[in-house]
Amino acid sequence: MKFRFLSSISSKLVLFFCAAAVIPLVLCSAFILQAVSNHFNTVENEMARRDRDNVLTIIDDRRESLRAHCLDYAVWDKTYEYVANPDEDWAECNLYSGCIKTYNLDITYITDAEGLVIWAYDKTEQVHGGDRVNDTMLFTGTMADGDVSGFLVTEKGTFLVSSHAVLRTDESGPSRGALVIGRLIDENFEKTVSKLSNNKVGFYAAGADADNSLHAAIGDGPSEETGQDKLLIQRPNSAVLETYSLLQGIDERPALVMRVQSGRSVFTSTIGRIIHTSIPFIIGALLLSGTAAWFIGRSILSRVKDLTKATQEIIREHNMAASVPVVGNDELCELARSFNVMVAELAESEELLRRKNDQLRRASEELKQKHAQVVFHEKMTSVGQLAAGVAHEFNNILTSIMGYGSMAKTDPEYMAKFLETVLTQGERALEITEGLLNFSRSQTEEKRPFNIAAAADEVLSMIESELSREGIDVVRYYKNVPPVVAGEVHVKHALLNIIGSSRECLPEGGVIKVAVQTEEDMVGLEISNNGKALPKEVLNRMFEPFFGARGTKGSRDASDTCKPALAVAHFIIEQSGGTLKATSEEQVGTAFTILLPAYSSPGEQSRRHRRQHRDEGGGASASRKALQDKPAGLHPPLAAEKRRATHPRSMPGQAT
Repeated sequence: MKFRFLSSISSKLVLFFCAAAVIPLVLCSAFILQAVSNHFNTVENEMARRDRDNVLTIIDDRRESLRAHCLDYAVWDKTYEYVANPDEDWAECNLYSGCIKTYNLDITYITDAEGLVIWAYDKTEQVHGGDRVNDTMLFTGTMADGDVSGFLVTEKGTFLVSSHAVLRTDESGPSRGALVIGRLIDENFEKTVSKLSNNKVGFYAAGADADNSLHAAIGDGPSEETGQDKLLIQRPNSAVLETYSLLQGIDERPALVMRVQSGRSVFTSTIGRIIHTSIPFIIGALLLSGTAAWFIGRSILSRVKDLTKATQEIIREHNMAASVPVVGNDELCELARSFNVMVAELAESEELLRRKNDQLRRASEELKQKHAQVVFHEKMTSVGQLAAGVAHEFNNILTSIMGYGSMAKTDPEYMAKFLETVLTQGERALEITEGLLNFSRSQTEEKRPFNIAAAADEVLSMIESELSREGIDVVRYYKNVPPVVAGEVHVKHALLNIIGSSRECLPEGGVIKVAVQTEEDMVGLEISNNGKALPKEVLNRMFEPFFGARGTKGSRDASDTCKPALAVAHFIIEQSGGTLKATSEEQVGTAFTILLPAYSSPGEQSRRHRRQHRDEGGGASASRKALQDKPAGLHPPLAAEKRRATHPRSMPGQAT
């Protein structure tokens, strides 16, 4: 993707941080410069103090020699440099100025650090047109290099220094240059002095010399206290010239001390300019940072809020039509595009999932209908088998009733006995009819305790006569077991299907064994036969719906037991909270094991839970697994004992 400045969030963030970094950099630079300036000021002041102390020491040493020629003396502050020629560089010389008054002569002088007088003036009178100029006295003299030639002193002690030539007071002004520094006593104040005026006196500072190379700042005017007035003069090269009135001279005349600085003052003024110049940069950096923050907040945070709002709509309102506007071509725009694509794909996936769920729901409903049809078909088949067995039972009962009725006609002596037999057979027919009606009910049944052995015996009583005609004997192994908790009618239906499947395994006759026993909190019922063993692939899929086929009468084999009836029985047992498993072995046969939860009172349940907690190796589960995995022939073989339809058996009402 082609890079464009400010087209990505990274470039915007870089711009913002660069703008924000200007502020601390400028502030740090200003603080550093100020600290350096303060340091140099401290050093300079300490050096000046030491030099002044040294000068005063020299003057004190020469006090006696000076007193030999002078009535009094005065010494002022140190001057580091003086101007030899304003058009040239600053000359370096340590100067001291003072005033000595002898008997009839006032001499103003400037000495060096060793006390040598290098500039002295004789008292004269400067006249103009034959008149004295305001009682002004002119002292003339020459510096060591001979460049300065004029020094003007008034009667009141205030003096002026001119450069290059003697100051002239005619109306044409100075011949060369103007006043450098000066002080006059008067009532008025004027910024620039170009000539001396009789009525213009005050605290003056020169404005410029002939070539505009020397500029001066203006002081605050004369002060009542000597030593407090200060005048600053600054050249274009930033050198600073300072003048002070420090001490009071002879006859209470104020004395002026000239002090010129270049090195430290130039550096200090440069730092000051840098500090003052940095203020606009700081303000500009603040404005730039604020503008960048506002720009980033508007261009980034607003789009992040749009993305958050769309996400909340999807989460809370499940609005799959939510989208984020795409504005620009940066990373957030790419994120918005990806988000919109993701939402669109998510909406398509949700629609596809909805269609798949509809298909699955329809398939599930169809499967339930097919299953219900299979269950109904198997139930009708079972009912048909029951009907055949019941018809045979009723045939036997009716035959017995008719036989005993005929005998009662011919032999009145045994009529009461014959009628009792007829009544017994009628009661038996009534019980069979009631059991058939209860078994054929299809409504949802509530789980309740019942005796599993009695339920199995009731089912066997319905089809035992038919099993006998096919040469199949039924052997019962019943024990005293606790009731189970399940739907009794549905469990009877499952037992009927399992017994029917065992019957399919005995096409040439055999033995079906029904055994009941207790294993901890479960009651087990095993229905086994001594028919042919089932193949492994058939045994693994025998409980699957629609697996297996029904053989024709007289041509049945071992695989005919895998009818949908077993799938229905497996479903019923699992819905009742139990398990149904099958095992098959050669020379032994096939066994179906049912485990259902045993009914127990609340007290027994608590005691059973305490025993289970004390169990270390899980003996209950091991016992349950042993019962599930036992092959056919679980109980000792008994002698084959044929039980015909007329054989006395426990009726359902008695078993429960």
